[in-house]
Amino acid sequence: MAYFDESKTRLLQYACLVAGILLIIAIFLSTGYVPGSPYWIPIDRNINTGLALSLLIMMGGPAILEWSNTRYLKSVEENLPIFLSDLTKMVHSGVPLMFALENASTKDYGAITTPLRRAMNRINVTSDVEGSLIWLGDQLVIPSAKRLTVVLI
Repeated sequence: MAYFDESKTRLLQYACLVAGILLIIAIFLSTGYVPGSPYWIPIDRNINTGLALSLLIMMGGPAILEWSNTRYLKSVEENLPIFLSDLTKMVHSGVPLMFALENASTKDYGAITTPLRRAMNRINVTSDVEGSLIWLGDQLVIPSAKRLTVVLI
């Protein structure tokens, strides 16, 4: 599960829009649509199917991307309190914060798990705790996660 930032979302929206418009143009050029009275709308089944397909292409890609982003944010919002509770219990029982974070990175917290593991790998490789936790907050996107990482520092 991944979160797609604004630039990737815009890029997909523009690509789907261009693909849909090109398909509409290709449909009208290839079928030779000429409106006639009393109906000024396309009556041919092939044209209508092509128009429906082009609208589906224009709206389908961005809709799937937005659904994926919503799922990611919902998962982070649901699992962040569980992660914090587990981390608090371990630190309260006397485990140092770094060991508690390493232990928490072995558990499954949904969308938090992958960025947490990557942050722990960054800490182990670079020994930059502050930078790695700030990076974790940026990856989790929601403001409460960013505040959490500032508190952990």
